[in-house]
Amino acid sequence: MAAELVVRVNGQERRLADGTNHTIGRDPDAGLSLQDSLVSWRHGEMAYASDGWVLTDVGSTNGTFVDGARIRTGESVAIVPGSVVWFGGAEDAPDPGVRVDVLSAPAGPPPPPPADGPPGPPPPPPPATGSTDSAGSAGSTGSNDLATMMAGDGDVLAASAAARQAHQGSVPIPPRPLVPGQTIRIGRAADNDLVIADDLLVSRHHVEIVTNPDSSVIARDLGAGNGTFINGARMPKGYTAPLQPGSIVGVGHTTFRLHQGMLVAHQDTGEVDFLARHLSVVVGKGDKRKQILRDVSFRAPQKSLVGVIGPSGSGKSTLLKALTGYQPATEGVVEYDDRNLYAEFDELRQRIGLVPQDDILHRDLTITEGLQYAAKLRFPAEVSAAEQQQRISEVLRELKLDVHADKKITSLSGGQRKRVSVAVELLTKPSLILLDEPTSGLDPGMDRDVMRLLRGLADDGRTVLVVTHSVAQLHLCDRVLVMAPGGAMGYYGPPEGALPFFGRDEWADVFADFENHRDADWGGKWHQSSEYQRYVADVDAVPPAHADVATAAKRQKGQSWLQQVATLVRRYLSVITADRGLVLQMVGLPVVLGLVSLIIQPGEDLLPLKPDELGNIVPNTTATVIAMILAIGACLTGCANSMRELIKERSIYERERAVGLSRSAYIASKVLVLGAITSVQCLVMTLIACSVRELPDKGLVLGPLTILELAVPVIFLGVTSMIVGLLISAAVKTSEQTMSMLVVYAIFQIVFGGTLFSLLGSPANWFSWFMPARWGLGGIGTTLTMNLMFRDRNDPDRIDPIWYHMTSHWFLALGIMAAMSIVLLVAVSLSLRKHEPEVMR
Repeated sequence: MAAELVVRVNGQERRLADGTNHTIGRDPDAGLSLQDSLVSWRHGEMAYASDGWVLTDVGSTNGTFVDGARIRTGESVAIVPGSVVWFGGAEDAPDPGVRVDVLSAPAGPPPPPPADGPPGPPPPPPPATGSTDSAGSAGSTGSNDLATMMAGDGDVLAASAAARQAHQGSVPIPPRPLVPGQTIRIGRAADNDLVIADDLLVSRHHVEIVTNPDSSVIARDLGAGNGTFINGARMPKGYTAPLQPGSIVGVGHTTFRLHQGMLVAHQDTGEVDFLARHLSVVVGKGDKRKQILRDVSFRAPQKSLVGVIGPSGSGKSTLLKALTGYQPATEGVVEYDDRNLYAEFDELRQRIGLVPQDDILHRDLTITEGLQYAAKLRFPAEVSAAEQQQRISEVLRELKLDVHADKKITSLSGGQRKRVSVAVELLTKPSLILLDEPTSGLDPGMDRDVMRLLRGLADDGRTVLVVTHSVAQLHLCDRVLVMAPGGAMGYYGPPEGALPFFGRDEWADVFADFENHRDADWGGKWHQSSEYQRYVADVDAVPPAHADVATAAKRQKGQSWLQQVATLVRRYLSVITADRGLVLQMVGLPVVLGLVSLIIQPGEDLLPLKPDELGNIVPNTTATVIAMILAIGACLTGCANSMRELIKERSIYERERAVGLSRSAYIASKVLVLGAITSVQCLVMTLIACSVRELPDKGLVLGPLTILELAVPVIFLGVTSMIVGLLISAAVKTSEQTMSMLVVYAIFQIVFGGTLFSLLGSPANWFSWFMPARWGLGGIGTTLTMNLMFRDRNDPDRIDPIWYHMTSHWFLALGIMAAMSIVLLVAVSLSLRKHEPEVMR
């Protein structure tokens, strides 16, 4: 007789043979599969050692209890006949999880079976059913037993759903009949007919479902901050829309379906299917057409951790963009809980978290500050600061960041910063989280910690998909997707089956095979394998389809435009003030430039004419030099303030844009803050440069306030140059490229400003009209009567029209710079658009 372990789960006997380790968890392929929400995907292991059977907890979320005592993670406990093991909770807990009774567990090498004899005693009767049975827990050889049990007992299914929702912190919403003349109001406040209290994406009064006297049904949006969705399409705020039988109304994480005269709710508590079907991506046209992703199909099990690995150029990043909607696949579909992600992206995006490789929070803020601003941008404006802080505290405790809450993000380790990026995504309670190489650049210890974090997130009720180069921690994954050269699938299944599938003992050998045989038909080998038939064939059975990208009307934002601008301005000011070095630079730069101008002919006045050594009245060249210093100083100051701002926040912007940030609000926040700073800098610089010099008694526009009249065109020039810096920052690919662009910009302004030499009669004169400094100097020059100094050398009677001493020309210079700023802002917007999810363009 083999030394097999005999247990009873929910009235059914299960037998585990010795000679191998048996995994325990929700995985249908586990040796002991336990389908309960409190059981982790990989909960524990049962193994037969020389001295008997032992049970090990491998890092479960809700614990393992043997005879009432919880065992620690990694601890092994001997299992003897009569032992009672609870997976996912204690026996006296409100929801104890799954009970397993040990019927037979040999303590050593089994004796040889007797040749003849009476059979052993019958097994004890099944335990009385309690909360375990009502929750739908079952141990079975596969998922079919559980499905059969559920299909045969609707009460069990309902109880199971109730238990899962209670575990997730939500209260099940009962179906409501649609009575003619009745209105059902849905929202977060307690005075609603249907209350969704724990979902901060839901407004206090979100939507009304109105049944008219003729039994027709309409939905009326009540100004929901994050929107009301009808069949995936967002309703305009305050509008009504007719509903038909089968229509789906989306409210936060909850959907309501009209079914047989009832309003039936479905709450997304994490148990969702996520699959990709026949994804292919083709880029380029004509002879340059290239396929970079080839027929990728897979299904991510509910509440599982899926690792995506592969050599460089195998399409991992392309796959991630296709799975998130950033770059929809050329062919194929992505389904979130049986819904087309591309077509219903506007609704489903709040349920999907994406952690890019770069940090998605400003490093100069503390963890709490960063999460507070992220919460303000993601939640409706009506969510109070206390409610936001409560959710932030929950996330910090879950990720064990609460002890670091007041630390600046820049002071954290690489692994801790990655946890902070994950925390941002957990604010909205997503059911699906995708990560792009979160362990890149981390040492092996941090690599392990991050992967264990992701394992815990999956065990807590989320599906997690991670793209990684690291293979050291793949054993923590439930499934591994191996991408082969050319963007084809090489393997998909349990991690322990990957190396045997490729016939190798180490991953280094697998990657070497990929490199040495890049033209091999890796995808063909995969499609002919038994693993393909087991894990992917059912997904592939549905024919491929072209991606159905949403073409809905203009998308609305979760918050009003002004609310977003206000939040972004406050955050940007916090970021600036947190960087003392940047503050000192902004304060010191205009002072230094102003003092430099004092070196030029100290005490010399800025009157247009002065007597020379012979007493003749000649143009005052000092005024020209000071004007040029002010103009170039404004150009350098404005451009230097902004030329790194967008490139350094690109990852942050891309992610926030995907969850509803307005592009124009983002740009406006930059213009308001940097514009104000640049204006003050230019004013200070002008005051220092001109306050100790004699000026014309009366200006063209402001009368005796000549110095302010000089400062206005300097400020306009500085702000225009600041917007040029934003355009540079939006267009470049790396921060290093900005410095060379600043040098080129400054040289162009000096050469084509018109003060070094007269541009009249030169082809460069027309080109100079597109230079901001030309018009900034024009505004200064009209006040200082610089038309007396700038004439055509071939025709002294011909004056450069930009320098005319006329009020209209002063306003013309300001108007041209304002027009340039508007054109530049449009260019900034178009440049930023390239860095947004394609499905939102």
